[in-house]
Amino acid sequence: MSGADSWENYLGHCRKMVDVVSQGWPRGDLDYQPIGSGFLELSDDANATVRGILDLYDKLLAEQPDTPLLKQVADPAGAAAYLDHRIEQEFSRRLGHSNPNFPLAQQQRQVLAWLDASEPGEVIAVNGPPGTGKTTVLLSAVAGLWVRAALRGEDPPVIVAASSNNQAVTNIIDAFGKDFDRGVGPFAGRWLPDVESFGMFLASHSRRLEAARRYQTEDFQAERETVAYVERAKTIYLEAARTAFPEPDNPNLGSVIAALQKRMVSAVEKLVQVDRANSAYRGAASALETSLGSDPEATEAFRVEEAAMRAAAAEKLRAARTALDRHLAAESSLTTVVGFLTSVKEKRAARARLAIGDLVSELENARRVSEIEDTIRFDLRAAEKALQSAELSLASARALRLDFDEADKNWAKARELLGGADDATELERQADLDVRFSLFLLATHYWEGRWLLAMEAKGKNGKATVIPRWHRRMMLTPCAVATFASLPGKMTYTRRDGGKWATEYLFSFIDLLIVDEAGQVLPEVSGASFSLAKRALVIGDTQQIEPISSIPRPVDVSNLRHSGLLSSEAGIETLVDRGISSTNGSAMRLAQQACRVSPYPDLEKGLYLFEHRRCYDEIISFSNALCYKGKLRPLRGKAPADAGLPALGYLHIDGRALTSGSSRSNPLEAQTIAAWLDATSAHTVRSPTARNVDL
Repeated sequence: MSGADSWENYLGHCRKMVDVVSQGWPRGDLDYQPIGSGFLELSDDANATVRGILDLYDKLLAEQPDTPLLKQVADPAGAAAYLDHRIEQEFSRRLGHSNPNFPLAQQQRQVLAWLDASEPGEVIAVNGPPGTGKTTVLLSAVAGLWVRAALRGEDPPVIVAASSNNQAVTNIIDAFGKDFDRGVGPFAGRWLPDVESFGMFLASHSRRLEAARRYQTEDFQAERETVAYVERAKTIYLEAARTAFPEPDNPNLGSVIAALQKRMVSAVEKLVQVDRANSAYRGAASALETSLGSDPEATEAFRVEEAAMRAAAAEKLRAARTALDRHLAAESSLTTVVGFLTSVKEKRAARARLAIGDLVSELENARRVSEIEDTIRFDLRAAEKALQSAELSLASARALRLDFDEADKNWAKARELLGGADDATELERQADLDVRFSLFLLATHYWEGRWLLAMEAKGKNGKATVIPRWHRRMMLTPCAVATFASLPGKMTYTRRDGGKWATEYLFSFIDLLIVDEAGQVLPEVSGASFSLAKRALVIGDTQQIEPISSIPRPVDVSNLRHSGLLSSEAGIETLVDRGISSTNGSAMRLAQQACRVSPYPDLEKGLYLFEHRRCYDEIISFSNALCYKGKLRPLRGKAPADAGLPALGYLHIDGRALTSGSSRSNPLEAQTIAAWLDATSAHTVRSPTARNVDL
């Protein structure tokens, strides 16, 4: 047997060994690719970092799939949406909250309400200056989608949070590990063992081992998907369920899931009742003010007087008509016979006026009885019509008052479901800390139970099993976190194309793509990933650090011309405003242009977070005046006199930068800063864009 034949036999034997363990590997595993008669592990150098993005762009250009979200981001369509602020007032728009201690602020609630109201293909852009609670919005957005899907009994939403650098991504995954509160009582924490975080880190191949030591990764998920773990987890889950639901004595997964969903429905019904009562109250109040003005009681009293006056006027005319009829009936037949004579006519009219008396005015000039009769008939008809109108107006006022009183009573009763406060902000607070957080805990255990059931139908390969795998893993961790470099490669499956295996993408598969620190993300880095999602929540700030582009402006202009987006360099500013330019654009600018909800005409497009709680007022006031037109509301308070903070100025340090290797240093500057740090080591220093740094 030749050497070549021996090698082929050896490889064939190896292939059989691999197939025994994992049939068809590495099909679907993008970290390894076949080459010749062996396999190569893919590198993670700079070229590999962008390879996934470029491959996705190539697929988009070659096949041009229908991707509504990417289309809206690249070429925004539609004018700004009419802002129906009733959307923001609906309590049942938001169903999840991350903790029982701190409620959302008004603008945070506004963001989540419009996110809930958004349709596939829409972008919600959130301008988040430093310290305004962007992470809190992100957590509550995920919690709300998780709860709503559980209520409907659907597959869990696929939510992915992405950014352009590892630090931003790890900040997100850290928040999912520590910022969701465990709660107290039988529904607290997780009912599955060894599952702590609500995030799954989609780490690149080079960071997989490092990430696995700190975070719940895909490998973590795979380790949970074993018979031994599932059996242990099921036992622990049902023990926790028996504590939460003492009856029945021997619950199974199905009965526990149903009980959890029933309790969620009951909790949401509170919010629905509040919405129903609030809507009826606001409708009744609006109708009352529209019809009766700002003082309905006074208006009703006026209408009572008006109806009484009209009734009295009509009664006088009826009495006049009766008096006239009696007078005419008492006239002699001779008077009737000679009534055609002028003198007789005038005498008859005079006697008729005397019979009527002062019941009807303006009869002095009547010279015939027929004129008097016509006047009384006409005036009585008009008076009765006016009386009918006054009575209807009064009845309407009374009905509106009754409707309002009933709506007010029902609204007060509904408010009792959330503590009974009169103030809407306090009601929202109670809803966040009680109902919505409880819903999040219930949904957590609901999805844990669904995960245990889903393990019975666990598959291995192909699109038909890749999608269920995603849904199954979203039951344990409602949000996956990735960089834009690694995300495209995570959203793939393989299919047989003739005699070869082809890689395909899950276009429009992600239910919500969250882009964090979007002001620092280059448009070309994030752009392709929008094709993988249905909707996007893009959070960032164009007033902070801009993305760093390695593309010179002339190359950028040339690329734009080559792609047909730019006919002359004079039009480059328009593309810069749209966020498309690589040298000046960002994912945040793209999202601002694509967002149809924009309630602040004097600011950049999109929604905003205004409440700043991180820095002392003196520090953030500088940025507030410089960048945010004074819109931020500093809530930290003034710095204490002994805070040890430096003045808002600069310290000039003489000295020359020294070159050491490839970097520069200024020893005098370093020594000065070190001395200041040592002198203020007992204090906490805060910078406008950084979290607490305890020195």
